[in-house]
Amino acid sequence: MPDYYLEGEERFGPIMSRLYSFFRCTGRAKALYRFISSDLEASGASRILDVGTGTGTVPIMLAKSNPGLKLYAVDPSESMIKIAKSSSRGLKNAKFGLGSSRSILFGGKFDIIFTSLSFHHWKDKEGSLRYLATRLSKGGEIRVYEFDRGKANPFFKALSSHMSTISEIAESGRKAGLKLSSSKESGGIIRATLKRKN
Repeated sequence: MPDYYLEGEERFGPIMSRLYSFFRCTGRAKALYRFISSDLEASGASRILDVGTGTGTVPIMLAKSNPGLKLYAVDPSESMIKIAKSSSRGLKNAKFGLGSSRSILFGGKFDIIFTSLSFHHWKDKEGSLRYLATRLSKGGEIRVYEFDRGKANPFFKALSSHMSTISEIAESGRKAGLKLSSSKESGGIIRATLKRKN
């Protein structure tokens, strides 16, 4: 089986995957997932890819409330994908598989490719964004959702390596030949939208 992680990227096995399952039940996580889901629903996109889906919370939420949406999701962790597939049983419009920001097993192009709480893990952010841009449909966009390091309260400062800022995301996008087309912030959660320059 291929290894979808780059050296130095945090690996998520069975124990960490279970911990993430508990995290999705916390108030902070629920606020994040509501923010992302409503933001994506308002986009009008019909084919969406989640990169670094973890346990698949956002695609499953979207698939349940929007049966017309086609949702695809990848994660490099076999344990995470196993949980996502189990949680999505019966949903015909959500597909999960092993992959990464550098390797998407699903064919075709996507209106939106998004990542939530995953971007900060990527060791080759520019290379990943460059690759993902090749998988966008005409006019498509990449959306990066993270907790905002600039707005983190002192308790969360210790986790600052697991956060980002809009300017950091925009700079990685610029190096990958993309432009920041819009951004949004709500309650310490940020979204940076990147598009092709031409």
